[in-house]
Amino acid sequence: MFTFSRPCLLLFVFWTFQGEALVCQHCEFNQCGPLGGIKEVNCGPGQWFCEVDFVNGKAVTKGCADKDVTKIPAGYIPVDGNKLKRCKEQQNGSLKHCYCKKNRCNAKEKAFTSSKSDVHGSCMLLSVLTLIFISMI
Repeated sequence: MFTFSRPCLLLFVFWTFQGEALVCQHCEFNQCGPLGGIKEVNCGPGQWFCEVDFVNGKAVTKGCADKDVTKIPAGYIPVDGNKLKRCKEQQNGSLKHCYCKKNRCNAKEKAFTSSKSDVHGSCMLLSVLTLIFISMI
């Protein structure tokens, strides 16, 4: 039977929940193309959505939505029927802003498929590593 000290338990909980952070692609200043400065970022606490801006069908900014976006605003339409990815078009479709709620969902304009295994796999790996680390102390 394992006996956890308070610091080890807090470390275990912290590592487990680190695997729950939303991962979004990030780029800005129209550098979102294949040769641009796209990187993946872990969104912070209270950031529940990824977002992407398109101009004439080309992604110009991507990232984690601000903390004040707690739900997708009214007027955003599901992409291909996917309620977890919604977009709003302006100026006759030349401008499009989208929010989505899955890891890396702002990578492509098309609707994405769920991949729960990414998050669950990360949590399981971190949990096993934590148990190994604790048993070594």
